[in-house]
Amino acid sequence: MSFWVDLKKRGVLREIISEVEPVWQKFCQMSGVGEAELNDLKEVMIREAMARKIFIRKDYSRLEMLKPLAALGEKINKHNQLSTCEELWLDIQVKLWEYQVCAEKELLRLSEFKKEARNIRADYLAERAQEELEKIEAERESFIVKVNNLKPVKHFSTRESPLKFKQEYLLLKQLLEARKSDYQRGESPLLKAQERLKAKNKEWEIVR
Repeated sequence: MSFWVDLKKRGVLREIISEVEPVWQKFCQMSGVGEAELNDLKEVMIREAMARKIFIRKDYSRLEMLKPLAALGEKINKHNQLSTCEELWLDIQVKLWEYQVCAEKELLRLSEFKKEARNIRADYLAERAQEELEKIEAERESFIVKVNNLKPVKHFSTRESPLKFKQEYLLLKQLLEARKSDYQRGESPLLKAQERLKAKNKEWEIVR
């Protein structure tokens, strides 16, 4: 209870609800989705927003908040008819959650590599890892902004046509899925270097 009171004092809870509620209500309008699934979705959306806006615990893991959100979003999105601009936007929101899971895994791997590089005083590799971390974080924030700006209420306030909306939707969807696929394949040169570094460390341990 004290945690919730503390959040209210900071005004964070109100901000979280105002962020989550409009998006969740749009999912509620999707036909064929059960009430239990919708309630679960609202809960994980609130948990993810809380974790994003305030560090609840020292052992906080954003990945653990994103994984159930992406999984449940994907399950509910199977009912999406993709026939209206609102439904297309919900689809892109789910694609964003799925992308974020993969991006977060990549960030964690790079953070681990940076730590390992620091431990053996491989400063150049540590600096490269930091550069990649900043690049992915910037990319992630850019996608979040693009998805938010694609909301129909924002898009059509600029008098753009539905055709223009669908073109932007398709392009953004392709970009999100492409980056998600890149992270899933694990083709980052730095992460391949990490595997070689681990193998080399094992060889050193055997020699010792």
